[in-house]
Amino acid sequence: MIKTGAANWIAGTIFHGLGLGGAGLLAMLLVVMIVLQLLHVLFVGTTAMATGIIPIVLALAETAQVDPRVLVLPAGMIIGGYPVLMFYNTLPNIIVYGTGRLTVLDFPKVGVPISLLACIVYVICASTYWRWLGMF
Repeated sequence: MIKTGAANWIAGTIFHGLGLGGAGLLAMLLVVMIVLQLLHVLFVGTTAMATGIIPIVLALAETAQVDPRVLVLPAGMIIGGYPVLMFYNTLPNIIVYGTGRLTVLDFPKVGVPISLLACIVYVICASTYWRWLGMF
């Protein structure tokens, strides 16, 4: 995606389409993380999602002229650490769903609050701890 320029095109479309040009860095970070959380609904696994999304996040950081670590670090954490929105996001989710004790709607009931909380925690980390580390 990077070699063909597709990542840059998608990143530019997202950046301007969501009006991130005038947004502050923390607001942009929050929007990126929430969008990534919602994309868990479309992807069947975290590996496929990371492979398809990380080049776009890198290009988005370049478009926004921010240190790529500021967007890629939480993107990787959200992609790999919080695939809790749907039963098909990870193999453990599928196993739990296969027991028959949970319905499809049980996953978003728990996953949405956990996902939103994760996004808030990452923004708090970015506004404090990451600043202390000199990331931005």
